[in-house]
Amino acid sequence: MLYFLLVIIYASYIGVGLPNGILSAAWPTMHESLGAALSGAGTVSMLMSACTIAASVGTPFFLRRIGTKNTAALCIALTAFGLLGTSFCRSFFAVCLCAVPYGLGAGGIDVALNDFLAWHYKSRYLAWMHCMWGLGASVGPYIVAYALETGGWTLGYRCIGLLQLAVVAMLFMSTPLWKRAGDLPAASEKKAAGQSTRSVLRSTPGAGLIIGMFFCYCALEKTASLWCGSYLVYSRGFTAEKAAAFVSLFFLGITAGRALSGFVSVLFSDKQMVRLGSGALVCGLLVLLAVQTQTAALVGFFLIGLGCSPIYPCIIHMTPALFGAEKAQTLIGIELAGAYVGSLSMPPLFGLLANAGKTSLLPAHILALTLGMIVLHELLHRRYAARCED
Repeated sequence: MLYFLLVIIYASYIGVGLPNGILSAAWPTMHESLGAALSGAGTVSMLMSACTIAASVGTPFFLRRIGTKNTAALCIALTAFGLLGTSFCRSFFAVCLCAVPYGLGAGGIDVALNDFLAWHYKSRYLAWMHCMWGLGASVGPYIVAYALETGGWTLGYRCIGLLQLAVVAMLFMSTPLWKRAGDLPAASEKKAAGQSTRSVLRSTPGAGLIIGMFFCYCALEKTASLWCGSYLVYSRGFTAEKAAAFVSLFFLGITAGRALSGFVSVLFSDKQMVRLGSGALVCGLLVLLAVQTQTAALVGFFLIGLGCSPIYPCIIHMTPALFGAEKAQTLIGIELAGAYVGSLSMPPLFGLLANAGKTSLLPAHILALTLGMIVLHELLHRRYAARCED
C-alpha cells in the first residue's frame, strides 16, 4: 500500500517542481511588461525565500495537528493562489505580494513530504522524489516558452497555477491511502519530541560545517536557476523565447542526475556522491567560462544541473550517519533553514550585478559558491573521517 501512495507523492512533487524555473524563464519578458528593473527578479526570489524560511519553521506544527496529506494540500493550494494571483498582476508590487503565499506554500510542502519519506521509505526513494521535482521544474519553462509565443507570460503562470489545483484534488482523493500509511496527527508527536535547537548546536561539533554546505549549495542552485535565463539573453544572445525553453536544460540535468543517483548511490557513499556532483558542477562552470558560444552555454548549464543532482539528497542522508539519529531531525531542520537563507540572500546579490549589466559574471559567482561548498565538505569529512569512510 505504501508503494501506491509513493506514486501519489511523486506526482505531487512533479507539481511542486513545475513553478521553480518559470520566474527565470519569464523574467526577461516579464520585467519589461511590469516596468520593473532587471534586478527585480532577485527581490521576488528573496521574498519567496523569506516566506519559505518561515514556513519551514511553522510546518511541524501543522504536521502534528492535521497530518502530512492535509498539510501538503494546504501548502500546494497556497502556491496555486500565488501563481494564479501573479498571472493577473500588472505591477511589480503586486507580483511581490503574490510571492508571499507562493513562498509559504513551497516551504511547507518541502518539509512535509521530505519528512514523510524519511520516516516511511528507504533513502533511494528520497532521491527519486527529488528527481520528480526536477522533472516538474524541467517542464515548467517549456510551458512558459509556449505561453510567450501564444498568450504571454501570464498564460504560463495561469496554466501552472491550475495544475497545482489539480494536485490538491489528487491529494484529497487519495485520503484512504494516507490513513492506511499511518498519516495521523498523533503519529507526528513522537517524532517531534527531540532535542532543542540550541542544545543540539552546542553539543555537535561540525554542525556549522554541514549547515554552511547547505547554504552554499542552495545559494548556487537558486542563483543558477533564477538567472540562467537572463544570462542566456543578455550575455549569449538568445531570444527571450528560446532562453525560456533552454532554462529547462538546467533542470533536465538535475532530473537525469537524480534518476541515476537512486541506482548509483548503492555503489558509492554520500561523501563520494557529493564529490562526483561537485566535479560535474566545476566542469560545467569551466565550459561556461572558457567557451563563449551559445552551444557551450547550453552544455554548461546541463552539466551544472547534473552536478547539483546528488548533493541535496546526500546532505540530508549523511546527517544521521554523521551526527546520530537522535540529533538528525533537529539538524535537518536547521540545515533547511540555512539552505533557505542561501536561497534568500545570494540571488538578489547577483541581481545587483545583473542590473549593472554584468550578467556575464554569473559563472564566476556560482563558481565561488561551489568552491566554498567543496571546502566545507572536505573539512566536515576530516572531522568525521571515521564515520565517512568510503
